Amino acid sequence: MAILTRTLTALLLSSAAVAQTLNPWPARVFTNHDEFTDGDASTFAVETVPTHDYFLFNSWQNLAGFYVQSSGCDFATDYYVTATIDWPLTRLITIGQVCGATSNFTLVRFADNHGNDYVRSDSYFLQVTGAKGNASAVRINEVWPIFVGDEIVDPENAGPCPAEPSATATPTVRRRRALADAA
Repeated sequence: MAILTRTLTALLLSSAAVAQTLNPWPARVFTNHDEFTDGDASTFAVETVPTHDYFLFNSWQNLAGFYVQSSGCDFATDYYVTATIDWPLTRLITIGQVCGATSNFTLVRFADNHGNDYVRSDSYFLQVTGAKGNASAVRINEVWPIFVGDEIVDPENAGPCPAEPSATATPTVRRRRALADAA
């Protein structure tokens, strides 16, 4: 009975996510995997955890968050997003986190250091720090932008996050975060 309940809940949540309109990317997006001009950043290669993906735009974008789809049984469970903000005194800050995701489709809400529920940047970085079953590799299939004013459907499938990224973050990531937080 518990399995049936969980299955029905997952089905309802996934149908709500499917009903949500997923936005194409507004401009040419440059990532560390490829250059995407087909409207979305898709089909990333399998990467060793921890890994990062970056999204570099030709212009400043106001985004309220990302929808992230990770495939396979070892989907991404923990990640955070950083962005460069406050031009011309550009700094890298953490703008959103997901911890303990229980399914492969998640929402990352953004907030900047001024209390806004959106971030204006031309560079966003997705840092995966954990995968289901402590897998050593993860695949991010799709990342969709959420624009300011969009209706947001939250699958509510992640737990609260600690103040810092998971302990699996590399020393370089921790050092970069410390520098960004100190700035």
